[in-house]
Amino acid sequence: MKPAGPRPAWLWPAFSVGLVMAVLCACVLHEPLWLRFGVFHLKPYFADWFAVLAASDARAAGADPYAIPNYFDPLGRPHIYGPWWLELSRLGLTRDHNFVSGLGLAFAVIGFGSWMLAPRGPGAALAAAAVLAAPGFLLAYERGNNDLVIVLLLATAGLAIGRGDAPGRAFAMVALVFAAGLKIYPVAAVGLLLAARPAGWRRDGVRLGLAVGGFVLIALVHGDEFQRAMALVPRVDTAQAYGLPVFSYLWRNPAMLHSWLLAGLLPGFGFWLWRAWRGWRLPVVAAGPTEQAWLLGGAGAWLLCYAVNTNFCYRIILLLLPAAAWLRAAQGSPSADRAQARWAVVGLIVTVWLALFHPGMQQISTLAQLRASAWALGLENGLVLGLTLYLVWEAGRLVRARWRDYGFGGGPTASSSSAAPTS
Repeated sequence: MKPAGPRPAWLWPAFSVGLVMAVLCACVLHEPLWLRFGVFHLKPYFADWFAVLAASDARAAGADPYAIPNYFDPLGRPHIYGPWWLELSRLGLTRDHNFVSGLGLAFAVIGFGSWMLAPRGPGAALAAAAVLAAPGFLLAYERGNNDLVIVLLLATAGLAIGRGDAPGRAFAMVALVFAAGLKIYPVAAVGLLLAARPAGWRRDGVRLGLAVGGFVLIALVHGDEFQRAMALVPRVDTAQAYGLPVFSYLWRNPAMLHSWLLAGLLPGFGFWLWRAWRGWRLPVVAAGPTEQAWLLGGAGAWLLCYAVNTNFCYRIILLLLPAAAWLRAAQGSPSADRAQARWAVVGLIVTVWLALFHPGMQQISTLAQLRASAWALGLENGLVLGLTLYLVWEAGRLVRARWRDYGFGGGPTASSSSAAPTS
């Protein structure tokens, strides 16, 4: 009998795509499933994407897309993003294309995200599916939120950086500036430009300067429109969101049992503190320039969003970038680095799936349910806070290693472990 050969590299990513697609299609075909996965379904489908298309249609018709209400949107929502979205009608995209383009955007992130996560076996494929089908990710697909576009742009910039050549660096810089023109917060992902093999601190400094100059130019040209949009951004005053202001809401909520909240928050935060303590002597787990770019870009964008505002759960889609770095390292690093990366993947999966319990919190009728809800909210927010600081710690170690590569603060060092090869 002829021995079976190695399985093709695309098999396990395709398997994870199939699992996530099955969940998404099941929710579309049987809409009560959305709530089972922690998603409050809105109509029309891809409602956030519809709002963007409606604002573009309003501009094309000569109306003010920032007006309240916007009569081109069934929910009357004004435009709250960068002005470049208002040019979609010039590309032929209108509200009539909402379902097809919104579904295509979701499929693109699921497919490309599975390739980024690069599972090589059944366990890794299940982990990849667990990330891509988490409640916050499903909410992003269901809403068609334009964070999906930002993630694709940052992921593509990371791939370009991984090439290590001048055209790749230039493309990454353009993609980063373009993403910032769409939604502002990608300015914090500028650190991904440092993930390329050093070309010298002067040359890399010039590229960073050009990127920052691009941000400034956008602000000068479109400052008034950005100010109008930012004034309309909703402030999410709920516990079912992410961001530092959520802690103020939790503490001000008279119905919340603070002792139970703290009982969940402390172990959640402590988990990521423990991982940082266990891994501080190890090389960072993102080995190659592509993975480093994803980690730096995702960490920067997530940190800015987390620090300045409360965010709906779909913002967790930004963590696809560090998740890809960690899962790749978990499969290809030396044993110590691999263990650290695996713990990071496990912690991330637990963190993003705790949002599954949000719908149940709307039906609290007993003291025991209130205690359990307070504990679960505390654990979730503690894990998210700890994960945020862990990302800052990992990104800071990468930046420090690059600083040493430039010859500052000591001799050159390998900013990656000998672990995972780049793709």
